[in-house]
Formats: sequence, structure tokens, C-alpha cells
Amino acid sequence: MQSCFVNQFTRFFYKLPWVIAFISVKQLAAHYLSEKRSALELAISMSETSNEIDSVADSVVPSVYVGQFGRLLEQGDNVDMLPLTDEEYICYAVSEGKRKNGTIKDFVEYSLEMAALPISSDTGVRRDTGPAGPANLLQREIVYNEVFELVSGASGLATNEHPSNLKITGDESLQLEVDLVSPLRLVMLASVAFHEQRVKPGASTLITVSLLSHLPLTVEIDRLEIQFNQSKYQSGKLECLSVVAKIGSHLTICCRAESPASMDSLPLWTLEDRVQTVPIKDPILVLSGQKSTQVEEPDPQVDLHLGASGPALVGEIFLVPVTLVSKGHEVYSGELKINLVDVKGGGLFSPRDSEPYAMDSHHVQLLGHAAIVLNHHYLMPFRRDPLLLSKSKQVSESDQSESLPLNQKNVLIVSAKNCTELPLRLKSISIELEDDAEKTCSIQHGSEELSNPSLLVPGEEFKKLFSVSSNTNISKLKLGTVCLRWRRDLGVEEQSASTSTLSWVVTKQKLPDVNLELPPLIVSFECPPYAIVGDPFTYYIRISNQTQLLQEVKYSLADAQSFVLSGYHNDTVYVLPKSEHILSYKLVPLVSGMQQLPKFP
Repeated sequence: MQSCFVNQFTRFFYKLPWVIAFISVKQLAAHYLSEKRSALELAISMSETSNEIDSVADSVVPSVYVGQFGRLLEQGDNVDMLPLTDEEYICYAVSEGKRKNGTIKDFVEYSLEMAALPISSDTGVRRDTGPAGPANLLQREIVYNEVFELVSGASGLATNEHPSNLKITGDESLQLEVDLVSPLRLVMLASVAFHEQRVKPGASTLITVSLLSHLPLTVEIDRLEIQFNQSKYQSGKLECLSVVAKIGSHLTICCRAESPASMDSLPLWTLEDRVQTVPIKDPILVLSGQKSTQVEEPDPQVDLHLGASGPALVGEIFLVPVTLVSKGHEVYSGELKINLVDVKGGGLFSPRDSEPYAMDSHHVQLLGHAAIVLNHHYLMPFRRDPLLLSKSKQVSESDQSESLPLNQKNVLIVSAKNCTELPLRLKSISIELEDDAEKTCSIQHGSEELSNPSLLVPGEEFKKLFSVSSNTNISKLKLGTVCLRWRRDLGVEEQSASTSTLSWVVTKQKLPDVNLELPPLIVSFECPPYAIVGDPFTYYIRISNQTQLLQEVKYSLADAQSFVLSGYHNDTVYVLPKSEHILSYKLVPLVSGMQQLPKFP
């Protein structure tokens, strides 16, 4: 019974967590357990009173290093930590061993960790050891043999002298996971390196799989399985995920694959006098080997060429010639997909252009240009100047909207400018109202379509006049949308092409709403259409009062260097309600040509 318990206690000591075990190997166990046979006898008696053992173990605080175990003692609000006595520590160790006893996976994990721990080189120094004795290679081999006898199905652990309740049935299996932070990296870690960074689909490539183990004896692997991120050999990133080693009939160790270039060393084994080596002969793979490679796109069976003549104009139907050339075999059928993506800046490109292995002939850069720029502005009636109060107020340009006089014929000028490097043909410019919009004004213009499509060379501007008037007393005037029909010039084919079969591009731009105002005063000017140098003529200025009130008007007439002027330059007049006042001046022209009449602010 005594020898049986010693064996069990030794096994419990070796099954402590691997961090604690590493420090215990370094210090060769706690000094107060050294060669104390009385402690073993006490442990035997303690095993018979399990409740007392468990109560003692529950109050023990987990240790950071061996020898730091302490017991919490609560006295009111104060909490003190007392060191453990030999009896209390044995109770704690026996309790921890009982908790682990019967769990095969935990037993195998902890035992393998113990078997893979290094042996310190300073064995000549006299140290106090525990009941298991000092750590050495023989003890590591004993633990190794016990574990692998268990997983191989042998009954080495269950003898008459050393009975055990640990056994693995025929259909039971153990799988151990080894990741980058697992203490089982001492037992086995896997390094995978592809010999090529890029491979062709269907082509063979070499990989080096290395298994590093610090177990004391040779490990026989029955089957080795390598798992990748792809089930099939497809284009894209091919990465080795894990290496699975089948040992015996029950044990499987799954190691997370690591790249040689990024593998971390095992700091625990730096304490042992042994040079760490890598089983890879190629020094380049040791320094830069990766566990992944890039599978390229398969070579195309046909060659595809895309071409374009000149820039693409926004809104038009643009032809892109596509040429399909066979590469060594006949082409009977297939599927062709061309994807165009509109990106910021107006550029169009195929998504394959962003792939580094895409052929240059499989994509084309298309620059989209806005062909026509539309602008507009208003003119007052000819030689009539209505007084609009909104224009006399000081407001910022961003807040100021266009205003037109009520009951007056205004001129709207719409201009279309060719902003491309290609000649264009214009078919028509019109203003269309929305279907559900109420007609609030009258817009008059000439023929909507031009008799012959007008040629618009690059940089040239085409203008068309519209007469806009409204007699409805509303505050906002909705004008509609400018519609321009155009196409690019065909050059020498322009005369032979039929205009009925050609497609025209429609460019639309909505006109902003304008304010309508009733002007209180309207100033109009009357003079002959021409004059003779030296002969006087009469220049009339009519001031019309549109209100029901008497209006006081202060005016001034500026001099003009091309005329001799007679009459009042500055004066004040009164205009009766709904009437007009006429100012007349005699002017004598001094020079010929187009001249500016005197201004009437």
C-alpha cells in the first residue's frame, strides 16, 4: 500500500501545469519535501479523510512560482496569507492529484509536458528534491513509456503492483490540439514551407514539412495528414493550416502549421546545453519560408483584345471592338463577360486591371468626357429697363436668385459649348415642361429643329434665343428643362449617312426657378436707328409709373464723348400714378461707327 501511494503521489507531482513544472525542474521541487518519509505516511492517513483534504485545498491560493503557495485566512474584514506547512501542502497536492485522476486526456497532456521538459545542466549542485527525486533523462523516459503504452493499447499502467483506473477502450480516441500558445509546443510543433511563392495551376510544387519534438525517445508516426485552406487546387491563396500526426491507434496530435520565417523559439529549452537546429537544409527557406503560396490564374485558351477609337462621350453609345483569337484550337462556343466600372474622375476600367497577373490585352482604359456644357442667362426687353427692387437690395451672391419683371417680354439665351476634342453635330435645342407641371409662362422660339445639323467644332459655342413672358401674378416661375440633341461628327461618312438611322444623344439640364416682380417704374429709350455725323437728332427717355402713387424721380444723364448733348443733366421730376413722363435731349454725333448713347442711371 505504501509503495502504491508513493507511485501515485509521484505521478500527481509530475502532472502539475507545465509552467509550474518548468520552475520545479529548475529548482528541483520544493525544499521542504526533501527526503521526508514522514510526509508520505501523513499523506496516506490524509487520503482516508477526503473531506478534510478538499477543505484544505480550497483555501490554497494558486502560485506564481514554486514555493509561493499560501493559505488565505479571513479575520473579519482583514485577509492574511499564511505559508503552508508540510501537512497542508501534501493535502493540497493529493487533492489536486485526485481532481486530475481519471481524466485520460489531462493525464496524457500533463505527462507529455513532463516528458518534454529540459534537464538543467547544473546537476552537480546538491539540491533538496521531492519524493520523485531529481529530474533526469531516465524519469522523462519512464513518463514517456507510460503515456505511449496507454495510447497504444498496452496494459503497462495497470499491474497488480501498481493498479490504475486509466484505460482506453477500443473505440475511444484522444486528439490533442497544439497552437502557438499551447505548452504542448514542447511535445511537437510543425513547420511548413513552400519552395515557391507563386505556382501555376496544375503544376507540381515542393513543400517541406518539419516536425520538432523534445520528447526523450523516438516517436513513431503511423500517418501524417496535411490540411489546407482549399479542398481543390484553385487559383488564389493556398495556405497550410495544420499538420495532423496519427500515433498508435488512439492518439492524434493536431499541430497548427507555422512558417519557418515567423517561428518563435522555445525559451524553456534555452536552459539546456543543446544547440537548436532546423531540419531545413535550404538557408533561404529557413529565413523567408512561408506556409502559404499564391496560385496564379490558369493560362487562357483564347486571346481577347479590346480596342477603342478616341475618348468616350457621356451619354452616347460608344463602340468597343472586341477581337477573340484562338490559341491553338478551334473555338465553337463560350461566354464573354465585360464589366465596366464607373470610378471617381470619369474613368472606366475592367476589374481585371487591378489584378497583377491580368494581361494588358484584356482590359482597356476608357476616359469619359462631358461633351456639351449648357449655360443660360437673361436679358431685359430691348431698350426697356424695369426697376426691380430685389436687385437694389444688398444681398450676397449665394442668396440672390434670378428675378424677372412681370408683364414684360424677357429674352432667355441658352448656349451649348463643345468641350471635347471632337467635332459634334447639333440637331435641336428646346425647352420642355414636365408632364405634371403647370404652365406658368409663355416661351416662344423659332423652329425647334435645325434645317441641317449644325457643326460644332471643339471649343465653339452655339446660342439660341427664347422669349419668356408671364402675365400670371405668381411669385415663382418654373421654366422647364433645356433638351439638347447631338452626336459626334462622322467626318467623310457624314454626307452618305442617313439621318433617320443615326442615334442622337439627348443632354438635359433643368433651368432654375426665377422670381417674378411687378416693377414700380419702367424706363424706355427711343432714338433713330442711325444718325449722320453733324446732324442733330432727338433722344427720348420715357419714365412710366406702374403704381397708384405719385413717384418722385431724381435722375442724372452722363456725358458721352461721341455726342454733343443739350438738356438737363441732373433734375427731379414727379410722375403721376399710371402715367409717364418724357425727357427729350438733342444729340449731335461727332464720329462715325457704333457709338454708346449717353447713360441714364
